[in-house]
Amino acid sequence: MPNLIALCAEAVPARLRNTAVSVMYCGIPFGGAIAAVVGMLSAGDSGWRHIFYVGGFGPLVVVPLLLTLQESRRFDSAQRGAIQPPPVSWALFGERRMAATLFLWVSYFFTLIVLYFLLNWLPSLMAAQGLSRPQVGTVQILFNIGGGAGALALAC
Repeated sequence: MPNLIALCAEAVPARLRNTAVSVMYCGIPFGGAIAAVVGMLSAGDSGWRHIFYVGGFGPLVVVPLLLTLQESRRFDSAQRGAIQPPPVSWALFGERRMAATLFLWVSYFFTLIVLYFLLNWLPSLMAAQGLSRPQVGTVQILFNIGGGAGALALAC
């Protein structure tokens, strides 16, 4: 995700940067909604394998787009010797950026932990509360669509 965020942020004008990154980031919850739909439509105990088939086929569909992906403008400039990139330690912690860098790392870590637990444990928790399999799938779909819609709403 950090690489995708950087590529997405560099590929668009500054005024569209927040919107573009938010739209790109919506791939996670919308992909989770697709997985929930596939899980609901798959019958039987062996139906869970279909989620992995769909999840493996999706990236293959994107391969032609990846082949047309251009290199970062900053990377191209650095390769031609036009600019010398600063050391990573200075870029992260120099000019009084240590606190901001650490706070960002901690916030992203805990946000991803919460997202991980919700995406992975929500179905089990809902089933333990007595919801049927279709109801659990519906909760998972709505959770993911709500997350994607919320990200898009915040981006505008």
